[in-house]
Amino acid sequence: MRILTFPFLRNPLLVSLSAMITISLLVGLIGQGNGEPPTRPTAEVTNELLIGFRDSPDGYVTVTLGNTERELVTFKSGEGFFVRGAVRTLVHERKIRNIESQSSFKLEKLQNGSLLLTDPITGYWLALDAFGRDNVGVFQNILDQSAEHQSLSIVANK
Repeated sequence: MRILTFPFLRNPLLVSLSAMITISLLVGLIGQGNGEPPTRPTAEVTNELLIGFRDSPDGYVTVTLGNTERELVTFKSGEGFFVRGAVRTLVHERKIRNIESQSSFKLEKLQNGSLLLTDPITGYWLALDAFGRDNVGVFQNILDQSAEHQSLSIVANK
């Protein structure tokens, strides 16, 4: 009868590396989540805006008020990387769920000053503050532009 021996078990470095790889794989497999969106912050929403995004063949991305044609901001090719990336993340969540929708996203300002970009269809959201002041500023500018458009509409309707 032949006894199996594993010579690498005598080397503590190899045992440690093997254990780390095994634990990493298990954590990765177990930590995949349940497919549900993360829990939203509990702070009250003080300002909310539906925004849409329209791509053009020349690389421009236009942020619109909801699903309307009213333009809030336009980013030329090579601009608005954070906006493009944030939206791409939420669109990806729709695609992996086979949701084909051009519906708007919600930009929400919370009572504590935080900004969230939310997909009302999937329930997924991004805490924009996590990406730094400059990136939050881009979305705050969109929120400010909408306030200007809405106040201009009120003045024009009087």
